[in-house]
Order: sequence, then structure tokens, then C-alpha cells
Amino acid sequence: MHSISFPSLVDLDKATQPQLTLPPHLTQMLPQVAARDRAASLVFLAEALKARETGKKTSTAEMSQTGVWSERNPREATAEQGRRVTEAFVDAAVRFIDRWKELRPTQRP
Repeated sequence: MHSISFPSLVDLDKATQPQLTLPPHLTQMLPQVAARDRAASLVFLAEALKARETGKKTSTAEMSQTGVWSERNPREATAEQGRRVTEAFVDAAVRFIDRWKELRPTQRP
């Protein structure tokens, strides 16, 4: 995979560590998510990042003053980390799509 980087698009003066404000039900799940409980992680992600219109208080704007949804400092990020995470995401998506194709019912002509 070819990687292109545009560091000039990042304003590091605005890259500050966010203070996340999670609703209580998401806060309660964090220890299980941190322990890599797969079910808890999937439920956490399914419940989080819903649009403001849902009223669930889980939109990015409601949980983070910066728009960054992480407890990590964005200044710690590197292009190499971004490349690895992006490649892992794409690889996982391809594996999921391939598996979906295997499992779906045969289409009729």
C-alpha cells in the first residue's frame, strides 16, 4: 500500500489532549473494553458516536471539546502509526467483506 502524507494539513497548535465526557453507561463499560472483552468493545462502539439528534449524548461534539475521540494526546501520533492503523482497518474490512460473501445466501439469477 502506498502512503501519502500531508503534515501541512495538521495545525499542531490546536492538537490538544481532549477531555472526554462519556455518558454513565459508556463509562461503566470502559474497564471491560480496556480488558479487551470483545463483546463489551462491540457494544461500546455500537452505543457510542451516535448523532446528536438521537438524544443519547454520544455524538463526538458532545463527548469531546476538540472533536478527537480518544484519551491519547494527538501530538503523540506519527505518520507511521497512522499508516499501520489505516492498513489494519482496511485489512479487517476486506476480511469482513470476504467472509460476508462466503456466508450470504447464493443469489438467484
